[in-house]
Amino acid sequence: MMSLESTSRLREFGLKFILCFCLCTAVGLFFSVRGTQGISVDSLGSSLPRWYIWGLLSPFIIWTDQLFARTRSLTRRLLLHLPASFFWTAIFAFLLFLVDIIRTGQPLTLFANKVRADFMGTFQWSIQVYWLIIGGWLAWDYYRESRDRQLKASQLERLLAESQLQTLQTQLQPHFLFNALNTISAFVERDPGGARQMIEHLGDLLRLSLAHSTRQETSLEEELAVLDHFLAIQRVRFEDRLTVVMAIEPETLRATVPGFILQPLVENAIRHGAAQQRPNRITVSAARANGSLHLCVIDNGPGLPSGWRLSESAGIGLSNTQQRLAHLYPATHQFNLRETPDGGVTAEIVLPYREALGVENS
Repeated sequence: MMSLESTSRLREFGLKFILCFCLCTAVGLFFSVRGTQGISVDSLGSSLPRWYIWGLLSPFIIWTDQLFARTRSLTRRLLLHLPASFFWTAIFAFLLFLVDIIRTGQPLTLFANKVRADFMGTFQWSIQVYWLIIGGWLAWDYYRESRDRQLKASQLERLLAESQLQTLQTQLQPHFLFNALNTISAFVERDPGGARQMIEHLGDLLRLSLAHSTRQETSLEEELAVLDHFLAIQRVRFEDRLTVVMAIEPETLRATVPGFILQPLVENAIRHGAAQQRPNRITVSAARANGSLHLCVIDNGPGLPSGWRLSESAGIGLSNTQQRLAHLYPATHQFNLRETPDGGVTAEIVLPYREALGVENS
């Protein structure tokens, strides 16, 4: 039995043969028209064999060019085609001579003068056909090389972007783990029960993080589940001094978001709000509007320091978030921090709304 690869090659060869035959037939029919007389049997017998022979020789002409292509120089490649054009044009004339003998059935001696006259009269035209074939092949060959280079370049860019995103992701997780362990260590002696609760939530958080470590994006529902464990740790730490309000539109739970995108924003809001004496209130919202997903984290802290700029003053969490968004959604996202009128800071992310795969409608 033929292998799948052999069958595929045979099918490809058959398709190329049919296309070449149809092209040669079309060109032969075009050149068989004789003015007002139109197409006749004689004109078809004279025109079609010529183009069928060129179609037969084309694979060998292309093979010749592939040998010349090893020179890596287009100028030298074309110079090598000069003697090749005379050689293959002579082969064409010889094959056409044989076809004429077979087609007419006349003796060989009667064709000597006719072939000589026909060869000398059409040699320039025939050699132009050779260069036409080479020109078409070179155009296709350079187009194919250009397309392959673009494909390889895009693949390299994708791999580079994935590597950079993976680096950013691995940078964020140790940063969060370090902060979480510092928080737990402060409770080990003072509140062992609270420390145990923190460790349990930290274990669940790490489990979810590892489960999603191979994906740069997740659903908002899964992202909120991760955030819930982080907030559970913070609630043990701050007790009744921390209030978190979730304002999530149900339809946005299916939206695609970068993994671990909300945790740095909430952690930043908690850290800046912890310095004040009044209770820390944080609102996390998600809404869909005009084909975009709007994520907001609002706190009631002291606001931004004077002269603070996201591009210059952001810490690891915020700068990491900014870079990940730039890689995942170039020119299609917004990320900004601004002071709210009543005090505090609003961190807002706007992303293209896309539903995560494998998430069913609720």
